[in-house]
Amino acid sequence: MRRNRLLAASLSVVLAVVFSSALYVLRERTRRAEAEREAAREEAARTWTEFEAGRRSTTGDRALALGLDAFQAAWRYSALSGDAEARKAAFRSACALGEVALQAEQWSVAVTAYERAARLHVDDPRAAAGLREVDARRARLQTDHRAAVAAVLSAARAGRIADFPGGRDGALFSLVRLAEPQTVSMLATELDAASRMLRETTRSLYLTSRAPDIEGAAERWRALAPGQKPDAETAAILARAGLEVEMHDDARERAGRERSFREIAASAQGASLGEARLDLAKLACEALGWIGIADGAVEPLGSYLASEEDELRAAVAAEALCRLGRSAPRAVRLAEAAWERFGVNGPFWSQVRRSYQHATGEQEPTTASGYVMRAFRRRESGDARGALEDYDRAIALDPKASHALSARAALRCDAGDMERALADLTRAIQLSPQDAELWSNRGVARERARDLDGAIADYTRALELAPRLVPALSNRSGARRDEGDLVGALADATRALELEPQNPVCWLLKADVLEKKDDLDGAISCCSRAIELDPRNAVAWNRRSHARDTRRDLDGALADATRAIELDPRPAIHWINRGHARFEKGDLQGAVADDTRAIEIDPSQAQAWSDRGGARAARGDFEKGIIDLTRAIELSPSLAYAWLNRGVARQAKGDIAGAIRDLERFLELAPQDSEAPNVKAFIVKNRPR
Repeated sequence: MRRNRLLAASLSVVLAVVFSSALYVLRERTRRAEAEREAAREEAARTWTEFEAGRRSTTGDRALALGLDAFQAAWRYSALSGDAEARKAAFRSACALGEVALQAEQWSVAVTAYERAARLHVDDPRAAAGLREVDARRARLQTDHRAAVAAVLSAARAGRIADFPGGRDGALFSLVRLAEPQTVSMLATELDAASRMLRETTRSLYLTSRAPDIEGAAERWRALAPGQKPDAETAAILARAGLEVEMHDDARERAGRERSFREIAASAQGASLGEARLDLAKLACEALGWIGIADGAVEPLGSYLASEEDELRAAVAAEALCRLGRSAPRAVRLAEAAWERFGVNGPFWSQVRRSYQHATGEQEPTTASGYVMRAFRRRESGDARGALEDYDRAIALDPKASHALSARAALRCDAGDMERALADLTRAIQLSPQDAELWSNRGVARERARDLDGAIADYTRALELAPRLVPALSNRSGARRDEGDLVGALADATRALELEPQNPVCWLLKADVLEKKDDLDGAISCCSRAIELDPRNAVAWNRRSHARDTRRDLDGALADATRAIELDPRPAIHWINRGHARFEKGDLQGAVADDTRAIEIDPSQAQAWSDRGGARAARGDFEKGIIDLTRAIELSPSLAYAWLNRGVARQAKGDIAGAIRDLERFLELAPQDSEAPNVKAFIVKNRPR
């Protein structure tokens, strides 16, 4: 009996110790969770403050980046807390991101933000209105662009292209500026119509002969695909018919010489289409070549080239095809088929030769409009210096090119060269004083140069010329606000909203009436929706990977990151995210491999160095881990966890003094981090006395 009592007492002590340990662990977890929530709340507040300050002074990618930072921070806070305050902060950030994304015309980002906001059910009408606005703005933009293209085509069709702002070059630039499939389709339609008229004219000319089976041969010829040759029998019949037409050419005496069938057909085609439609076809060819979208453009250009009998008019289509040849080899083949038809000793080859030689590289332009087109493409690709050089050349060739002056001014504004930007815009206005956009653009430049009175005057003049020009209204509202004219600023913003009720730029001017909330709880479902709409969108897969990682769905995060890499292996962030998921799952070797690939892609990625260093240290390779973490700190001295991990690695190697220095720096950077108490305890315990 005595032994039984001792056993019971011993068991009681053991149970008490186990219970106490469990209670301590539970309390420690609760404390850490609370600290993590507090840190997330502070991070959400900080990023929101930075976004609020930054969005007043910047637009475009920078504003979008600040919005995404605030959005992600609020999502984490909401995920960790889940209370009403966190949900409201999340909703606010989502709506704000949606507004900035709308301003930048980043439709998928805007949809994701508003759908996420909708899932919070904080303000359903507001979220629903945002989603409707995305659809409306996207549709309105397409409608506006379609109307702009239609206006150019209508002017050309009516023979009034010279009256277009900037003349013919201005019309061409307007088309190329709207480089999108819709524009290509509209131009292709015009070109197809011209091709049908050209072929019908030539067919009718063939039918004036009495060659045997000429009707069948003419039909077979008309049905040929671009670049396709007629069979030998058909070619022989057409050649005989052509000789007969030459013999009966009524214009021989007027021409003073015999004309070839091609010359007779080219003349008949010109008379059939008329000067305006011929100029429209030329404009369409040039625009399709400079836009650079091969899909939907190559076949219409090839059809026009095959139908046109005038060598110089055909050369314009061939040049356009050569410009598309880098992405569409068939385009060059179609041009080559025309050279075979026209020969290399005439005007066709003389004009097209240089384009053909540069079909696999960048062609050096020879005209002002050519330099403007290349400058536009260079600027779109990020080559601002090359674009500026091309604008300089264009203006040197044509000092009256107002559209080139305005475009060069925009580049100079971006570079901070306000004096010369204003000089360009002033000259452009002198050349085209009725162009409202030029006045509005100079207003922007003056505002950036802190000349608010001059900016307001320019916006006002732009609105006198175009009362519905919303950018001028919203910009004048901002300038008036900055000048202290709140009544005028409110009036302009109100008018702008009457014209575009859901324009986020206009609503930003009424910041105090906009609620900016975010729903980060719906992150995964929203990313899934984006993937449903565009299954090949690598960014959407990568973002869902990040969201699933945050939710500790590591298998899902790993699968999504892998899919993002399959779709687009170029961004380092895709590999970094998969490396993090692998690390969290305990696959340290896989994490090191992914982080190594990220570093190969972008050696400046401090996060990749930090993650690889942490993974190597976790594997026990402290030497290489410390090297990686040191590189991460060199690239980004504020990367707190690089200091923490290097401190831990140094402590493991026995370098206590180095570990304490790193951990103290970690505490300076992240004093509220959940690891801070443990770090402080270590420092206190190990600091030399």
